[in-house]
Amino acid sequence: MKNSLQNVQARQRQIVERLQSGETLFVRDLSEDLQVSEVTIRRDLQALEKGGLVERVFGGARLLPPDRKEAQAMESSLPDFMNSLFSKSILTRQALHAAEKDLICQKVAGLLESDEIVFMNSGTTLLYLMRYVANKRLHVFTNNAALALIDRPADVELTITGGEHYVRTQSMVGSIVKDTLSRVIATSCVLGVSGISAASGITTSLHQEREINNMMLHNCEGKHIVAADPSKIGRSHSFITCPIQDIDILVTLSTANAEELRRIADCGVKIIFADE
Repeated sequence: MKNSLQNVQARQRQIVERLQSGETLFVRDLSEDLQVSEVTIRRDLQALEKGGLVERVFGGARLLPPDRKEAQAMESSLPDFMNSLFSKSILTRQALHAAEKDLICQKVAGLLESDEIVFMNSGTTLLYLMRYVANKRLHVFTNNAALALIDRPADVELTITGGEHYVRTQSMVGSIVKDTLSRVIATSCVLGVSGISAASGITTSLHQEREINNMMLHNCEGKHIVAADPSKIGRSHSFITCPIQDIDILVTLSTANAEELRRIADCGVKIIFADE
């Protein structure tokens, strides 16, 4: 038994070492490389995920990004009574980079005109936007269920699409969302993103959200705006929402990766720094 445990630990260390490259590794490849069954690899990845070392993706895994590790640490420190009202994951994800998100949303609000119809997607970044859109008389369409719990100005109309509720991101996905969005033409689309880069464009770790984000962009006749804190710049996830050329404006901070921002700007995207 002791030897078996040592073998498991050694194999899991090998998996983590392979993931240090930053790439996503797939179960079938790890199974061949380490000469064990795919079931064994899935069990290893499940253990590593539970230990906060890796992030599972469809068919494989990658190292947990630093900000997700920070979120897990914050989540574990929250008092238990909060569980009775709100999801710990939402509270901690909202708290991550909170000052940066707030500053970015303040700048995004200045890009929106009065009486606009605005698409907003899921995620915690855009939860701060409602602080800065008073007197604009916006009509916001969103698949972000968490927006229903955020204080907003009385003159902001909010339509939540309905659909299947995805707990981790508080997003609505599925056919009901797509049916609702297909009947609306927006004047601006504001997206929070999991990752943005010149090479991969806008990416997400959830396939269903890729479809929704893409439809929002397609059904918007005006500005396509991305709100992203510096940790999202240069990051890529498994599913591509759109190429970088489909985005008009990126609002971030001047502390973001300068070389990646240059590449994004070279693709025709206007970069706006919220801290300048």
